[in-house]
Amino acid sequence: MSRAGKYRPPSPRRRPNEDRTWSVDDALREYVKLIRWFDTGDGVRGVYRFYQDFYHGDWPASLPDEPTRWQHAETTAADSATALRQADPVWCDPPMVDLLAAAADTYPIEAIEHHHLLQPDGIVIFAKTLPVIWHDEAGHPTDQQLSAISWAEGRSTRDGQPLLGITGWQRAAGVYQFDQPRFAVRYTGLRPASNAISPYGAVFPDADAAGPHRLLQTLTALCHTTLVRDQIAPASKAARREATRAGLTDPPIRRIYLRRPEHGKHELDAARDSHAGGPPRGHWVRGHWKNQWHPSISEHRPIWVAGYPRGDFTAGTVSGTKVLIASDRRSADGQSGDQRPRA
Repeated sequence: MSRAGKYRPPSPRRRPNEDRTWSVDDALREYVKLIRWFDTGDGVRGVYRFYQDFYHGDWPASLPDEPTRWQHAETTAADSATALRQADPVWCDPPMVDLLAAAADTYPIEAIEHHHLLQPDGIVIFAKTLPVIWHDEAGHPTDQQLSAISWAEGRSTRDGQPLLGITGWQRAAGVYQFDQPRFAVRYTGLRPASNAISPYGAVFPDADAAGPHRLLQTLTALCHTTLVRDQIAPASKAARREATRAGLTDPPIRRIYLRRPEHGKHELDAARDSHAGGPPRGHWVRGHWKNQWHPSISEHRPIWVAGYPRGDFTAGTVSGTKVLIASDRRSADGQSGDQRPRA
């Protein structure tokens, strides 16, 4: 990959069972299927299509003709399978996915560094599709509805500079037809939906968008908080047998949970309320990021400060324009000054 950039093809048509929750065993199976897919002709064609969309058909001079481009796609597919085989897959439970979506919405823009990675190469599979925080004026979702992110280090085809590539994956199964060139690709559970590529120490293009780079930075930071429980354990025997048939010897799977699962929904609802404008009388105060100094490494790094409930949740919402009325009348509690909000 030869340049920093971002690729977002049109979202595929949603198909049956794409919204069901993926268990730990499902995550391991999807990880295995993705490795197998990269080893097939469909995987090579899928990678070629990825580059075709990433470069918008304007391939770099280092890949001047069709044979060279197909060879590059084949090499990339093989390298991707190798990188995934060396990684321990990660699974996020549903409340953790909610918190990730909400926290990524406000994660500070940072240049990518090695400490933003959970491991050198890896893949995170979400138990459910990443929820949308808000929609634009036309009602279209503004966030990528991803079901996995993966990352691996590569080198620029232009100057050999180390680059980090982070890919966002959407759920997809079945045959998809493409033009220019015309061919078909069969996806077995996941297909690439977005990508961000950048050298270390640089800010990703569209760094303020909730792309795969921002999700990975957010997830790594959240894993350093006490709110998150992180454990490594094997999947079921049946799932492990499928991995063995793919040449993986009893792979562990890393599981990321919320210690307080209700925080996930509260943060997600609060993020949506914030974009919609105005919380109810009783509401969840959103968690936020704080730039914390770490003496052990002599650096500032973002840490997540958890949210909390505030107000009377039985009082409903405050609608209309709020005005504070000041007077010398006694309030119900005997205090002078009436400072009640009026619609």
